[in-house]
Amino acid sequence: MNTQHRERISRQHLAWAVLASLIVVAIGIHGSIWGWEIFSIVAQQVPAIRLTGGIFMPLIWLLVTPLGVFGLLGGALALMNRQILTQRIREKISFNKVLPAMVVAGLLTIIAQPFATRLYMMHHGYHICQKLDGGLSIWHNDWVQNPEWCVRGKTHDWVRAMAAREAGADIDPDEVQRQIQHPESHSGNSTASYLWVLFGFLVGATLWGNEFRHWQSVRRKHFLLRGLIVALGSLVAGFFAGLITLIGYFTGEGRSWMAFLFLMFSVSWPLFGFLDHRGHKPAGNLRKVSQGDDKKETRATPPRPSTASVPPRATSASSQEAANWWPCLESPARKDSSYFLVVDSRWRDHPTDVTTLERAVLSEEDIGVAIDTYPWAGEVEAADVKGSCGALFFVRQFASGETAQYQLTPWTDDAVLLDLDISKNDNSWLRPFGHSRETQFGEVSIEAAKQRVKELFECSFEQAWNIQHPRP
Repeated sequence: MNTQHRERISRQHLAWAVLASLIVVAIGIHGSIWGWEIFSIVAQQVPAIRLTGGIFMPLIWLLVTPLGVFGLLGGALALMNRQILTQRIREKISFNKVLPAMVVAGLLTIIAQPFATRLYMMHHGYHICQKLDGGLSIWHNDWVQNPEWCVRGKTHDWVRAMAAREAGADIDPDEVQRQIQHPESHSGNSTASYLWVLFGFLVGATLWGNEFRHWQSVRRKHFLLRGLIVALGSLVAGFFAGLITLIGYFTGEGRSWMAFLFLMFSVSWPLFGFLDHRGHKPAGNLRKVSQGDDKKETRATPPRPSTASVPPRATSASSQEAANWWPCLESPARKDSSYFLVVDSRWRDHPTDVTTLERAVLSEEDIGVAIDTYPWAGEVEAADVKGSCGALFFVRQFASGETAQYQLTPWTDDAVLLDLDISKNDNSWLRPFGHSRETQFGEVSIEAAKQRVKELFECSFEQAWNIQHPRP
């Protein structure tokens, strides 16, 4: 696959990302504009109000809108191949940090909304009423100014007629009740809520579908174990979703779509990180997860500290460039490392799509052998034909739980896409909410990537954490 073809495919994917971001922005803006109507409705002191949302609805939509703007801006800049921010700023506002913050803020807002809505409505003289026609529902709730108007089976028009008669108008509320079969009240435009829930489930289904492709290459027992984890996570999320609905029922606010949002974020986001097929395994384990090979599992010897000294600065352009990237060339031999793994992922036609092999790295020479023997040209060709390819992952696990991982994705016959992912928390399901840093170095030569990975073999975590993108 040539570079132009790969770039064309990437731009097509970015175009879909921009379209999805536009949908999120449109839904968020629409919901924000509609959400502010609740304050004007309450200020008018209408006799009866039917709420399909709470006073925090504008805030929830305002939390949704920046996610779409963030994705839209990032996708548009990527399509134009422009970078208007420095690497340090991009790290501080990366999507991996913005999305968890927005999700947590949204969940806290949803949980607090029933209580805040009740306090706000009672402060303005309204009383909760679940006796009106259609009022006993988790999808909306009714509020009346006078508790005597809360009569079972009556409509909002009857309540308004009662208010008008008490104000001096000559009107019969019962006659109004008989003439109007369907109450007309401010139910709000809940279409945006339903569309957002549907969009969220589509995104979640896409993520799980992508993850399931990797599960096809996992042994059955591991697949069942991960399926059990999904079931347990769903039960926990379902419990909290039911709790939110129950609280909303007794406080007069809360609908099932709130529970759906909580369920979607609780399951799709944390478990998607937890079930990452590139999960870290202890050193000394050689795990062959392909079913198409007849080789048996073996156990490698535990890794020993490397006796090789840090290689001197090379004179070639690629090696010299790689040597200048990292500040840890003069670091002492690693003393705080628990293990170092190489995860070899390659495309296979039968019986599974991808074969993955994990093994311990015993020395820097093992890194060179792994990179030199990897079929880069074959994976590039597979990506051209199949649409996807394997990759090499070098995982450094530190004794205190931190991890540093390099991902080398085939790009051309002599170049790779290099990414560095460093996390201060080894718990994968908490990883999106922990302190992590992701650096994308773009296209680099294979020799430069090899030199960089070898330097990771000798670095301490503090040195690895301070890595910056090379300046042009």
